Amino acid sequence: VKNHWLDVILSQVEDNRPFAILGAKYNGDKWDNFYEQIPLSLLHHINGNAIYNTSHPLMERLVGQLEVEAPCPYNSIPYDYR
Repeated sequence: VKNHWLDVILSQVEDNRPFAILGAKYNGDKWDNFYEQIPLSLLHHINGNAIYNTSHPLMERLVGQLEVEAPCPYNSIPYDYR
């Protein structure tokens, strides 16, 4: 664990307000040969951890939609890839 890691996260939160979901997208080079063929939903898929602003209206709507979809097959697809 790095020293002051929480301070770095809090700084990112302050710098990026307002947001519903704050996270990193894939930043590697493995997709370079077929980047143009990748669907936008995958290009914008969060890679790794994220910070969720639970008071943001979009998050409230997302949670409501996920609750509706809980008993159906859609719940096996990542919410940010749909």
